[in-house]
Amino acid sequence: CNIPCIVEGANLFITQDAKLRLEKAGCILYKDASANKGGVTSSSLEVLASLSFDDEGFLKNMCIGADGSTPHFYQEYVKEVQSIIQRNARLEFEAIWRENEKTGIARSMLSDQLSWAITKLDEELQNFAELWNNKALRLGVFKE
Repeated sequence: CNIPCIVEGANLFITQDAKLRLEKAGCILYKDASANKGGVTSSSLEVLASLSFDDEGFLKNMCIGADGSTPHFYQEYVKEVQSIIQRNARLEFEAIWRENEKTGIARSMLSDQLSWAITKLDEELQNFAELWNNKALRLGVFKE
């Protein structure tokens, strides 16, 4: 294969048939779903932050001041979000790479399987009110 590696951009997908052909020819290919989770993560954490403050606290901690200054909390929050994104991206890359090496299943298919598993887990968690009512668990998840 003349193309050693492809990482799809967000919503700039290659057909599944083309992905499988490229991978069979030796191309290392990572799908947009695996390569671009940073946007989903950052927007989710932004929503969580907005829900955590009252209006005054949000303006004070998350918005650029009238003088153009960036709040210290916001600067630290952005660093933490970037760290979470980097860690999650590394873990997903390593999981897909490891499973491909172990099973020979195409990385694009492993990415699909992982996305389906995450979606299924999300749906199951949303329908399990007992988890939300477990305060110690809830605080532990938010702390993470």
